[in-house]
Amino acid sequence: MRRLTPTEYNNTLRDLMGYSVQDYKMNVPPPMVMEDDDDDLWYTVWPWHFPNEIEVHGFEGMAEGHVSSSYLIEQYQRAGVHFSALVLSSDAFWACEDRDEAACAGDSVARFANRAYRRPLSREESARVSAFFEANVSSFGVEDGTRMTIAGLLVSPQFLYRLEGVSGDGKPEKLDDFELASRLSYFLWDSMPDAELFAAASGGELSSKRGLQAQVERMMADPRARDAVVYFHRQWLDLDDVYAANADLETYMPKYLEDIDIPDDEDGVLFVEELEEQWSGFLIGVRAAMVREAELFVEKTVFDGGGDLYTLLTDNHGFVSTVSEAYEVGTEVFYNPTQVGSEAMASFHLSDSNLDYDISLYPAAFPPEQRSGVLTMGAVLAGKSHPVHPSSIHRGIFVLERLGCQVMGQPPDSAAGAAPPDTVDAESTNRARLEAITTPAECAVCHTSINPAGFAFENYDSLGGWRLEDNGQPVDASGSLSLGDEDLGSFSSAAELGQKLAQSEQVYDCYALNWTRYAIGREVDFTDPALKDIQKGFRRDGDVQQLIVDIATSDLFRYH
Repeated sequence: MRRLTPTEYNNTLRDLMGYSVQDYKMNVPPPMVMEDDDDDLWYTVWPWHFPNEIEVHGFEGMAEGHVSSSYLIEQYQRAGVHFSALVLSSDAFWACEDRDEAACAGDSVARFANRAYRRPLSREESARVSAFFEANVSSFGVEDGTRMTIAGLLVSPQFLYRLEGVSGDGKPEKLDDFELASRLSYFLWDSMPDAELFAAASGGELSSKRGLQAQVERMMADPRARDAVVYFHRQWLDLDDVYAANADLETYMPKYLEDIDIPDDEDGVLFVEELEEQWSGFLIGVRAAMVREAELFVEKTVFDGGGDLYTLLTDNHGFVSTVSEAYEVGTEVFYNPTQVGSEAMASFHLSDSNLDYDISLYPAAFPPEQRSGVLTMGAVLAGKSHPVHPSSIHRGIFVLERLGCQVMGQPPDSAAGAAPPDTVDAESTNRARLEAITTPAECAVCHTSINPAGFAFENYDSLGGWRLEDNGQPVDASGSLSLGDEDLGSFSSAAELGQKLAQSEQVYDCYALNWTRYAIGREVDFTDPALKDIQKGFRRDGDVQQLIVDIATSDLFRYH
């Protein structure tokens, strides 16, 4: 049993109701809004905001992280009632013309149930749904009775969970075609199967590797695959961590917003309030821009560029953004680009119910000694920082766990209290302060690996901006690193570390393992021959799209 993630739930409702995939892209979901005729107000009808899932290895959708609560169940019930009203206004719901007749509504409900359950209903299930519908219509009329029936279907376990039947004898068991269709669509699209995939399942075409491969190749060419691949990397890189980053005003506003003109009154109160408002507005815009820059880089690299992990980890090209609000400022102030394109590659509007931003992304090239693929992008770096100083520990653990699949475990209870204070008057460099507190033997066991991986990023401040000095002293970003049994050797910067990581077998195997876990939603046995074959193929060429195809056609994916 794998419960639909919040993303999968909303995308499934989008497709059940026939919303345009292009209008409602998953990775930057603009809310669908509707006008209330009575009071001329606009209100959000999609997506529904569920509580965050418990992540496993950084990913949602893992069976081990599916823990229910009374609050979550209430949200499902509320969402079901909410969307049931919208379904009736969707042409995709109705199976006939005469929408006022109970027979037409009953046929439409039956078709909806097949799509919501993502398979044909059994005879007993069909009878139960039909009886439920008839009882609702008898008590509340056609329209309200239909709505109540839809609301019921949307809280049924057959909809909320992807159920895969197993015999329970512990032996590998092949998925049936409809189970495989759902596993495939939620892997490649983060949503339900489309009509063509349903037809292939009905015709038994997915039982053969050839038929399965044909569907995989077709689906990878669909725009939804781009969104799903981007969303995997959004989780893998912890991009959403940047939204919790709150860079210190006193430390960074003079550096990045030195030209802002803010009036002062006699007491200085207005000055402080205006200052904080400007800085807060600046952070809201650039955080969203940084996430989209990383996402667009991933999308263009995987689908329109080299398409390989090496490029993701080493390319010194990417995007800078202009963020227009009360003033115009952008992420260019952090990145020192050597070249910026004149035409925007993407634009989007952001509203936080208080401020409105128009954000445009432009292609850019960066100094190769300063930027090296996803690891040196603003969203990754700023998301692993304290307000005043960058966090070498968080950055180091990120490299070890997400790129090396190293299990670091929990720090001792005393670790938080021993950490250097994150203050503007700290003495010495960030690196020196951390080295001083991690030299004891009980700390060095882990920090022998954590520190070098994190120190490689000392040239980047808490907002990901480039720096050559820390507290008036030259930055030292040198070190040496091992991942498991593999010695990566020494490096003098994050760019050099990125080059070494991009040639590491451990990194390639870890990346393939993360994709495989993500695809099947559970832990994977490291000794499984199917996983070894997937990793071996990926080490050979590093092609991300081919890795996805190899996983989707593997025995790990096709069998329970």
